Amino acid sequence: MHRHALYNCRPNDWEADRDEIRRLKDDKTKLLIVTNPSNPCGSNFSRKHVEDIVRLAEELRLPLFSDEIYAGMVFKGKDPNATFTSVADFETTVPRVILGGTAKNLVVPGWRLGWLLYVDPHGNGPSFLEGLKRVGMLVCGPCTVVQAALGEALLNTPQEPLDQIVAKIEESAMYLYNHIGECVGLSPTMPRGAMYLMSKIDLEKYRDIKTDVEFFEKLLEEENVQVLPGTIFNSPGFTRLTTTRPVEVYREAVERIKAFCQRHAAV
Repeated sequence: MHRHALYNCRPNDWEADRDEIRRLKDDKTKLLIVTNPSNPCGSNFSRKHVEDIVRLAEELRLPLFSDEIYAGMVFKGKDPNATFTSVADFETTVPRVILGGTAKNLVVPGWRLGWLLYVDPHGNGPSFLEGLKRVGMLVCGPCTVVQAALGEALLNTPQEPLDQIVAKIEESAMYLYNHIGECVGLSPTMPRGAMYLMSKIDLEKYRDIKTDVEFFEKLLEEENVQVLPGTIFNSPGFTRLTTTRPVEVYREAVERIKAFCQRHAAV
């Protein structure tokens, strides 16, 4: 029976807990998986942290699978030089598989087209590559017309409209970050990429809400505002908000969330 072991990420920046990964690794561990930028966390790892992960994979002698589908969605914030760093940016003997796709990088989710890039210049993972080929033959069935259009789209899509979309998402993300913290019991983490924001829920601040799932259910029922409970991401005590709607929508949403949190606040 194959199983997966989940490691924690630090809530202050959502970077991976490398010491825990070391503790979890055993003789049955086959692969280290990372997601950057992250759904659900809305994080973007620093260059140093990405390199630390690559070196950890070297140390543990594990291939590295990196979900980088949000690579083109990085927030500048107060750092105009903020950028995305791929696991492919470092020289290493570790075989790497990198996930990408058109849905986020080209804003065409309806194409339903993604890809895996295999990076192994030292040829250390031939059996791993063979396994990927087998999986590809079993589960891949993309539209041939879309495949033919992909090269043209990657080479000739102007960057400016994509940057404008990311700037709008960042504007909404920062509005949420700056105002969700005004709600009783909520403490958001600074969003740095993708299209999400995670907030800690201090359940002790409420008189009649005991879990993040209950927070989600009551908020939806009472205020018609939908968030996702952290429990479904193995992060109980948190909630995830998406940041893709215009700021005008979030102004109304924040007011509803504020009213909800105040209504349920412990006396």
